[in-house]
Amino acid sequence: MHELGVAGGAMASVSASHTEVQRAIRDLPAGLGLLGIAAVNGATQTVISGDATPVQALIAALAAQGHRCTPLNVSHAFHSAHMDGALEAFGAVAASLSYHPPDRPVVSNVTGRIALIDQGDLVTPDYWVRQLRGAVRFGEGVKSALEWGATTFVECGPHPVLSGMVAADLDGEQRHSVTALASLRAGEAEPSTMWASLGALHARGHRVASVMVSHPAGPLRARRQAAAAHQHDAHPCAPREVVGDFQPDAAKAASDQVTRAIAQHRVLRRRLLG
Repeated sequence: MHELGVAGGAMASVSASHTEVQRAIRDLPAGLGLLGIAAVNGATQTVISGDATPVQALIAALAAQGHRCTPLNVSHAFHSAHMDGALEAFGAVAASLSYHPPDRPVVSNVTGRIALIDQGDLVTPDYWVRQLRGAVRFGEGVKSALEWGATTFVECGPHPVLSGMVAADLDGEQRHSVTALASLRAGEAEPSTMWASLGALHARGHRVASVMVSHPAGPLRARRQAAAAHQHDAHPCAPREVVGDFQPDAAKAASDQVTRAIAQHRVLRRRLLG
């Protein structure tokens, strides 16, 4: 991106609505620089992006109104005019790829609704160019997923951020029926966090392919964790298609295969095996 003249800029997350942020942007003095909305993550969670000076000015203005503002540690001002210099080259790369329709419904962060493949969502270069430049409509996407019937969300990342935004926008009835889980949590043992979420998924009736996982304390503890999660769920869902009991031999074979693969990987070996 530096070679394309795309550099610098700033981003920040603010606890204000899309409308409040737009109004605050209009009220800024003219000539401060480029600034826009990069993401609408929820009813009161918005991300701004652009030149550093107007981003800092907007943070100050919104903070004075009582809104919580958090500067983001980023290399570029993504989803803003700062990306314009990269769009042509990015589009050329996107055009060199082959696209295939997904085999299940996918919520688009570009449109905030279920992706419409026949209209080019996900399967055209232009869609991915718009994804780089346009605002992320995560909040609208969550609403679309809920309307589609989703009741369980799993955030795949080093620490839960978006899952908290899912929970924040649920209404009273949804708070009893919808769950947002984390795959990992900063400062917590990775296996324990992962297994807690797997147990919660199992308790809510979701299929867990047990042959692909191996609990560090053995299958008995894994089953107890799943049972404990079920007992603490005030409104457990009736199990649908759930794989049967854990099979220690198959799980150990899968675990050994993963360990061998990690040992052969230069970076993962240092990170996971020491």
